[in-house]
Amino acid sequence: MKAMDTKPFRNETKKEVAAIFKKYDRDCKNYLTIDDFKEMNNHLKENLDEETLLMMLEKADSNKDGRVTADDFYSVMVKDIY
Repeated sequence: MKAMDTKPFRNETKKEVAAIFKKYDRDCKNYLTIDDFKEMNNHLKENLDEETLLMMLEKADSNKDGRVTADDFYSVMVKDIY
């Protein structure tokens, strides 16, 4: 969650960011859902409420289908769209 806000991955390659994405895409669905965001939140001990997590997902979800793809994730992690 902090990564989405501070952009520490700007200089990372797409392959490196994909490895981070895969860490949180535990079911190999090729997308992240609100449940995955909740797991990330718990893993990182951020204690963000569900409303904040939903807002983050909505901002990262480029086609508004409730899923964050690897490309969406990459864009958020390295670009200034968030």
